[in-house]
Amino acid sequence: MEPDRFREQFDMIQQSYDLSSGPRMVAGPSGAPQYLYERGVVLIPPGVVKPRAARAAVAAGDTGFAASPVVVTDPVVVTDPVVVKDPVDPEKPENPDKPEDPDKPEDPDKPDDPDKPEDPDKPEMPTEPWREIISQVLGTTVEPVVEVSERTGVARIVLPTPPGGDRWNDPAVSDVIHALRRHQIEATRNHLITICDVNCCPGDEPVPATRKQLNPTLPTSRPPSKRQVSILVVDTGLVPNYEKHDWLARNVVIPQTTDGKTLGTFAEPSPLDDRNVLRQYVGHGTFIAGLISVVAHDARITVANPFANAGTIEDHHLGEELLKIVDEMDYWPDIISLSSGTPTAEGHQPLALRSFMAKLRPEKTVLVAAAGNNASEEPFWPAAWADPGAWPELEPNDPQRAEARRAAAMVVSVGALRADGRAEACFSNHGRWVKVFAPGERLVNAVSPLEERTQYDYQHTTYSRCRHEAKYVCPCQWPRHIGELSLGRPFDAGDQADQRELKMAEFTGFAEWSGTSFSTPLVAAMIANRMSADKNVDPRDAAADLIGSAPKLMIHDRPYPVVFPETWQRRTVYEQY
Repeated sequence: MEPDRFREQFDMIQQSYDLSSGPRMVAGPSGAPQYLYERGVVLIPPGVVKPRAARAAVAAGDTGFAASPVVVTDPVVVTDPVVVKDPVDPEKPENPDKPEDPDKPEDPDKPDDPDKPEDPDKPEMPTEPWREIISQVLGTTVEPVVEVSERTGVARIVLPTPPGGDRWNDPAVSDVIHALRRHQIEATRNHLITICDVNCCPGDEPVPATRKQLNPTLPTSRPPSKRQVSILVVDTGLVPNYEKHDWLARNVVIPQTTDGKTLGTFAEPSPLDDRNVLRQYVGHGTFIAGLISVVAHDARITVANPFANAGTIEDHHLGEELLKIVDEMDYWPDIISLSSGTPTAEGHQPLALRSFMAKLRPEKTVLVAAAGNNASEEPFWPAAWADPGAWPELEPNDPQRAEARRAAAMVVSVGALRADGRAEACFSNHGRWVKVFAPGERLVNAVSPLEERTQYDYQHTTYSRCRHEAKYVCPCQWPRHIGELSLGRPFDAGDQADQRELKMAEFTGFAEWSGTSFSTPLVAAMIANRMSADKNVDPRDAAADLIGSAPKLMIHDRPYPVVFPETWQRRTVYEQY
């Protein structure tokens, strides 16, 4: 029986969130292996949800709140406040003879005098339409809990629904979203953004390698540089003692406060679990930084780590974190390398990520984003913003879509080529929204502390044949593994003796790994090289120049530009029929 990657990965991600008291996840749509989202939560874009103070001001005729979205600091809970009175002693009778204090403020909860005429000028408190719609759909008058992110302005609405329920479906979220959209109120699920695309890992799991096998290899010399290029890697962070890998030590910088402490977003958690086994995906960010360091001639690399829960984070949280990272750095980098994303329900764009993209648009920064490992044409966000069609709000009456094309130019979406570079990797996404392909199979770089023996337990059993029906020996099948998640149990002492080499690996610094996660930093590095060679070219123009001058390869009946680092080495691929 072949392994069920989606269910295995779902279990592991939920276990990770449980350990950190994180949210409960649901699979969608209706349990299909497509995406995960947060149970009982709906996201609404900036400006729709207003705190009570804003609603009161609007009622009073102050349109200042209506003119711009009201944002409160995350995670402030924005609900109608409950007035808590002083406790009353039931054994102590009230004193009817006590004179009333003339200076005592009027009790706002005291019922109005029925004989008192109503003030005709008193404004009526408006009811926000989205609240009424949710109340009608769910059949409850219980107020939802609302959190409005400080930086993105996106509201996270926690629906007043009971906990628990079917892990493969959340009809309350679906019903509320559809009802809101019928009333022209945009709403989405709080999708899970992941480096492993849920049903892939990323394209496979890492395999031990050596420095001699580095691919791409370190260049023997580098051309003169006219400027240093700043690259931000947003991923799982760096492993301890990463600087023992000399190419990482040369290029990686860790942002610090004025008193020399590492900024919170860049601090590193332990890469080992309580069994002293390497956690899944902790080397992912190190591997990406290593690839950039090898290929880029003159780059200053910063690695942030918001993907702490098994390589995942919710959309609402990631949009906020990306802007927080830029704030902590105190500048926009030339290039952002982001090897994560998600497909979404019904093509709805992730709202918090979209808020980040809106703030990215006026900058010069280029976002290089992984196309994903689902072997699908379905848009994978944020990479899918590379398609001008993903910007319908920009100049909808302009047939040339000039503004939409300029917006799409800030994103480079990257697919993966197989190890010989002659075709796409079996797992790589594709479609009109993918801009370029680069090598993404069986690359080798740093993954763990150098010369330290670190055990890793495989999580997923490999397939007997390619699960995407490719006709070559791909990472789905080889090297062979037996995984804990596939077996449904942790490895025990018996596994040490029985097929240990298929279940466990020992890393001493290097790994062979596959995925669009790793073709992405190669393209980021090649864009950086264009910039280092010409100090006057901005990042987006450098990206356009790289892609525009690249040869094309037919992939799924569509010609795609393909790019190759100078020191990348082709490997033999064995066809399979």
